[in-house]
Amino acid sequence: MPNLRILLRIVGVPITVGVISSRERLRAFFVILAVLAVASQSGHCANVQPSVQASVTLIRQERAFDAYQITFPSPVQNAVPPNGTVYVEYWVPKRPGPMPAVVLLHHWGVIHPTVERELAVVLAHNGIITAMLVLPYHMQRTPPGFRSGRAMLSADIPRLVRSVEQSVLEVGALVGWLKSRPEVNPKEIGLAGVSLGAIIGALVLGEIDQFDAAVLILGGANVADILWTSPITLKIRPALRRLGYTKERLEADLASVEPLNRLTPAQGRNVLMVNAIHDPVIPRRDTLALWDALGQSGIVWVESGHYIPIWGRRKIDQLAAEFFLYRFGERASFNAPTVLRLRRVKVGVLVDRSPAVGFGAGIELLKSHSGLASLDLNLWTGGASIGAGLNLSNHLFLGIQRKLFSEDRDFLPYAMVSITL
Repeated sequence: MPNLRILLRIVGVPITVGVISSRERLRAFFVILAVLAVASQSGHCANVQPSVQASVTLIRQERAFDAYQITFPSPVQNAVPPNGTVYVEYWVPKRPGPMPAVVLLHHWGVIHPTVERELAVVLAHNGIITAMLVLPYHMQRTPPGFRSGRAMLSADIPRLVRSVEQSVLEVGALVGWLKSRPEVNPKEIGLAGVSLGAIIGALVLGEIDQFDAAVLILGGANVADILWTSPITLKIRPALRRLGYTKERLEADLASVEPLNRLTPAQGRNVLMVNAIHDPVIPRRDTLALWDALGQSGIVWVESGHYIPIWGRRKIDQLAAEFFLYRFGERASFNAPTVLRLRRVKVGVLVDRSPAVGFGAGIELLKSHSGLASLDLNLWTGGASIGAGLNLSNHLFLGIQRKLFSEDRDFLPYAMVSITL
């Protein structure tokens, strides 16, 4: 009873991470009766319900689809008012129903969910409904004095845990609402997540056994390890240490929302993972930990960093659509590549023998099949240049370059120390 376990923790009943005992079940029975009694008086949904009361507003009309905003009360009413309402962006193809539907979870700190909206449009063109749930403390749910997402992912670990547990319950409520809709085929419900959305999505898969397919993009597991080592949480770690946290204590406090504690290899049969080869944000070991927990299900490695350029996102979006169509029985086969080859974008410090040192970016124009050698367009503080050479590692490139739009037409040796976006 995973949703019961989450609800009890949120309303303040302490339970173990493992099996619920008979005494805990008895306590749970009375707690749930009390919560439902309060809910019946307040008019709010206190637990996941199959027919949540939602408001539907048309916000955009396109040739191939209509876009709506859905709002409904959160199954958990937090003290911070913006978090009491769930917001969902809902894309419905202009096709006769019932159609498959996908619940989409966005990345951390999102203000304008361009990446997710691009995926929703591709799914709509393939006849798949998309419902993007705005995670707690993001976008319209951001409390005063915070930036989008900062109140969710912070050194306040109890609040982080409550936020993730709330996300799981809200996904459950959204799935119940989708299954009640006439335009949705209730037997074809999928899940997609990007970055933070993929991490939470992995937990959702373990907690809610109602998905026929899932695509997890740029995600992983070992949540404590990601918080403790990822560069995206660099500003959080000093505050964690001041609060007395060690990595071991962090692992213990996050155990209730750790996907590895919920997933089984059998659940991986319906899952496609898409991860970046040069990802500095989600450590590779944590990606592989999730892959192992899902029984080493299908995985596609993208030649990119965590921030995949638009030409790569389009390929991933189409790949996701094809996977969902296959899992929903609308395609006879699905053959995913092991590696999705892309032109990399590298950002860092460039040095040549002019002598000149500058900051800039290199965009691969051509590359060898192995990816070792490439022809790059460099745009940096020293000007624009064309360079050719070798990628000696993920972060070091050596080659020769010729400056553009300059009187100096010599070929100069150069080095670039960079990260891949």
